Amino acid sequence: MRDELGRRDLHHQRQVAENNRIAAERMATDSEARGRVEEDRARLRTRSLMGTQIAALAGQGTDLAGSPTDILGDTAAAGETDALTIRTNAAREAWGYRTKGVEFGNEALLAANRRDNSVPNRFSLGASLIGAAGAVAEKWYRF
Repeated sequence: MRDELGRRDLHHQRQVAENNRIAAERMATDSEARGRVEEDRARLRTRSLMGTQIAALAGQGTDLAGSPTDILGDTAAAGETDALTIRTNAAREAWGYRTKGVEFGNEALLAANRRDNSVPNRFSLGASLIGAAGAVAEKWYRF
C-alpha cells in the first residue's frame, strides 16, 4: 500500500513538473510575441518622431539637404538601438523561461524514473524470500 502511495506521489510530481514545463514554454513564446509587438511600436515611434522633425525643419524653411539630415540620421539610429534593445530583452526573458522549462522537464523525467524504479522487482523479492527461508532453515537444523 505504501509503495502504491509513493508511486502515485511520484506520478503527481511528474505531472506537476510537466505542466510547469509547458507553462514555461508558453511564457517564453508570449515573451517573444510581446517583444516583437513592442519592437514594432518602438520603430513606429521613431518614424513618427522623424516625421515631426521633418515637419519642424520644413516649417522653419530649412533645406532638408546637408546637416539637417544628420539630425534625422541620429534619430533613426537611436530609434533602431531602442528597437533592438527591446528585441534582446524579450529574447533574454524567453531564454530564462525556456531554461526553467528544461529544469521542469528534468524534474518530470526524474520523477518518472523514480516511479518506474519503485516497482517491486519480483525476481529480487523472490530471491530475498528464498534467501531468508534458507537462513531460517539452516538455523532450524542447527537447533
